[in-house]
Amino acid sequence: NFNTYGNLNIRPEKKNEWEFGLEGQLLNNRIGFDATFFTNTINDQILNMALPYSSGASAQLNNVGSLSNKGFELSLNATPVSLKNFKWDFVLNYATYSNKVVAISSNSNSIIYGDYDGNAYQIVARVGHPAGEIMAHPLLMDDNGTPIVDEAGLYEQDPNKMQSYGSIQSKGSGGFINTLTFKNFQLNFSIDYRYGGHVIPTGIFWMNSRGITEESLNHMDKAHGGIR
Repeated sequence: NFNTYGNLNIRPEKKNEWEFGLEGQLLNNRIGFDATFFTNTINDQILNMALPYSSGASAQLNNVGSLSNKGFELSLNATPVSLKNFKWDFVLNYATYSNKVVAISSNSNSIIYGDYDGNAYQIVARVGHPAGEIMAHPLLMDDNGTPIVDEAGLYEQDPNKMQSYGSIQSKGSGGFINTLTFKNFQLNFSIDYRYGGHVIPTGIFWMNSRGITEESLNHMDKAHGGIR
């Protein structure tokens, strides 16, 4: 990546983990399960840290600190159909996990993974919080707690504050993997899913600002919920 500096002082990551699991098969192996709980700590984790563009690159690899993780994984496998010439096998798995920043190598309380759209929002890691928090400027309020509107009719943002608006980390994920066998032919297909976490729809924001989307008509005039 030409936008990222390397680092000759990188140390290997070290991971300490405890894991407890239970596995079983039933009905002559027609149904099975595998459940696992884990907790671990990663020390000297290697990640890209954001750099000012004046440095000649947008990021540099660094040992950023320690991260703790814990989660639960469950996998079910079954053969619901088993005939002479046809067989259906599937695996259904689910995993949920959470993490927390334990320490940061630079002796600070936070680091920035990325800064976007001219400091409009940042992806950060803060000690005691999940990694990958989305930080952005809140609305600027007057003494009565009312949002301040500028001369163009837009809400002003507070340039001196950043607050959390969630995390990019998902809460859980999994998949549904199927295998259909007919004589000597086999068909495999799968469905993946993921839930939780937040995304930043930058493309939609840009299109709204240029009046491309239907949503950009909201509050434009009285017919769209605004004033004349």
